[in-house]
Amino acid sequence: KFRIFQKKLISHIEKVLDKNLNKRNSKLMKSIILANRNYIDDDINILFNEAGIAHILALSGLHISIIIGFFDFILGFINISKMKRRAFALFIVGIYIIVVGLPVGAIRAFIMSLCMYMAFIFKRKYSSLDALSFSFIVNLFINPYVIYSLSFIFSYMSVLSILIFYKRIKNYFSDNYLISSLVLTFSVSILLIPINLYYFYEFSFLSFIS
Repeated sequence: KFRIFQKKLISHIEKVLDKNLNKRNSKLMKSIILANRNYIDDDINILFNEAGIAHILALSGLHISIIIGFFDFILGFINISKMKRRAFALFIVGIYIIVVGLPVGAIRAFIMSLCMYMAFIFKRKYSSLDALSFSFIVNLFINPYVIYSLSFIFSYMSVLSILIFYKRIKNYFSDNYLISSLVLTFSVSILLIPINLYYFYEFSFLSFIS
């Protein structure tokens, strides 16, 4: 029954996007929303890779945060506590992730958000590194072979790189949005550059601009 519901929902989303967007934009949005890059033509995939912004197409922390923030904002107009708003948003996100096939980056982001929520409820100190480690275990529990997946490697190494280097590097600079963005990009790249070079023999420095 769930498989039937899943197929119908995905088909409905595809039809809505096809109806309201042109062909190119529809493919792009389907790729992001449904966590499936097969919708996009190869030439577009190559352009995203060369620009160093292929991560935009992957359903990950950025998209999960946007979804949670959206529901938190909308429900904020109703007299509902922050705890209930966040619980509802996490529930919706959990269902969404299951429907689109449990993508690695989305699971990581969801588990980390869930850990932050639980820390808030039980008034415990939230540790990003502990949450990342727990999500790592959950992903391997769901599918042990995912450890060989490049999306798994890139997802975890990028977040780990931020946790290790971002604050340390940012302490040397003034509090500026542009500087912070560049430091964040550089922090991610520290661990991703060697991985890119190992697997693809190249790294796009355009990512610092894009």
